[in-house]
Amino acid sequence: MPLLLDDEFSLFLNSFFGNFAIKNKLLIYMLLNRAIAYTSNWLNTLVLSSILATIIVFILIFLQPFEPYSSDIPFKNLKLIGYGLCIIVTILIIHFLEEYWFYKTNEKWSVFQELIILIIGFFFITIL
Repeated sequence: MPLLLDDEFSLFLNSFFGNFAIKNKLLIYMLLNRAIAYTSNWLNTLVLSSILATIIVFILIFLQPFEPYSSDIPFKNLKLIGYGLCIIVTILIIHFLEEYWFYKTNEKWSVFQELIILIIGFFFITIL
């Protein structure tokens, strides 16, 4: 007998995990549906995104993983700082989407939602 769940995970579990035992499906469902803490403060999000951007820019400028100083490009450091700005802007846009989704789901935040937001954030950062 297949496991029937009355929410958005049932289709995901049945299509992705196929012939797993019902016990394994239930375990995965419980893991993905577990409630976690949510940070709704914009200032915390801005500080965390700035720290992440600073670390990335530091690595790009001082450690030079792609040897940016081997070619003659004007304003190299300014262009590398632009990567940090892309990260900050992306994380703030993602936080806006998180806020909308958080309040739409009756102020509950789960591991599944966090994973989806992280994947969308990685795609946005790579696009910018």
